[in-house]
Amino acid sequence: MDTRAPQKSDITYAAVFAGALGSATVALLFLAVDGFRGNMFYTPSLLGSVLALGMAPSEVTQIRIDMVALYSIFHLVAFTAVGVVASLVHAMPTREARSLPVLAGGIMAIFSVAVVTTDALLVPGIAQSIGLLPLLLANALAAAAMAWFIHTTLQESGASEAIAALTTTPSGSRVPGEAV
Repeated sequence: MDTRAPQKSDITYAAVFAGALGSATVALLFLAVDGFRGNMFYTPSLLGSVLALGMAPSEVTQIRIDMVALYSIFHLVAFTAVGVVASLVHAMPTREARSLPVLAGGIMAIFSVAVVTTDALLVPGIAQSIGLLPLLLANALAAAAMAWFIHTTLQESGASEAIAALTTTPSGSRVPGEAV
């Protein structure tokens, strides 16, 4: 395994592509859900209209491609931000931080808090308008895809091992306060 010093480019690559992968996973799932319901692009149009125009979910009656595009950009940026956090956590020198299930669970927790907060504080009823089951499924699939990509990418780059090596003293002992 490559033990070179961690590069910002490794973490940036993992973060950006994981965000894009997670965002695309959710978009494709809702494209299928909306198609099955006979309302292609309803979900991103609903979310774009609610967030950008301040409409109540019940007021959104037509699909607006401009709102689909606007929300898609917002969604990609938000998922990339989650990818940055997850990549930085995964690169930490603790065994727990590098665990694929822990990483996926952490990403899912971030998504869950975001959904609950948005529904409770910003746009009451939005989760119900979208559908709780598709929302949970989409976020779970996105979390799994993002975690897998980050884990695979950073393990292959050696970034996690290199960061761990940076926290070891010359005598071989761990830096005080660092988990093993």
